[in-house]
Amino acid sequence: MVQEAISFWNETVSDLGLGAPFREPGPRVPAHGLRPFENYAHQLSQLAGRLHSSDPGPKPPEALFRVEAEVVVLLSAQGLMPFAWPYGDDGRYFVAIPSGDEREHVVRNVIAHELGHVLGLRHTREPGVLMCQPCDTSARNGGQSRFLPLTEIDRERLRSFLGGTRP
Repeated sequence: MVQEAISFWNETVSDLGLGAPFREPGPRVPAHGLRPFENYAHQLSQLAGRLHSSDPGPKPPEALFRVEAEVVVLLSAQGLMPFAWPYGDDGRYFVAIPSGDEREHVVRNVIAHELGHVLGLRHTREPGVLMCQPCDTSARNGGQSRFLPLTEIDRERLRSFLGGTRP
C-alpha cells in the first residue's frame, strides 16, 4: 500500500508537469528492529494536536537517522493517530500509520494523506477529498479511483511548493 501511495503521488505530480517527488521505496525492516520506531511513534501520537511542526517534540531515536531515506514510513502495530512528522535538520520525515484496519482502501488513503503532508499539503474541511480533516477515509470515491481526489487548491499548492516557490 505504501508503494501504491507513492506511485499515486509520483503520477499526480508528474501530471502537473513536475518531477516525481518520491523515489521508489525499498521496504526494509532495520537490522536493529522496529522497537525504537514504535516507541517514537507512540510518543508523537500521544502528543497529537498539541505539537506544531516548529516544536522539537520528542527526541528522535538514533536508529531513525541510520535509515538512508528522506521519508521513513512505519506501518505500526499500535492503534495510534496517523501522522507525518519532520525530524532532523535536513527535511526528513517520519510517517506512522496504524496498520490494524483490515480495509485496505482506508489504510491506502491514510498513507497517501500523510504523504500529502510531507509534500506540503494542509487539511481541508471539504468532505470526500484526500486531505480532508476530519474525514471519512472509508469513502471509495464512487469506485473511480483507489484514492480520494485532490482539490484544485491542493494542486495549486503542489505546483507552488514543488515548482520552487513555497506558498
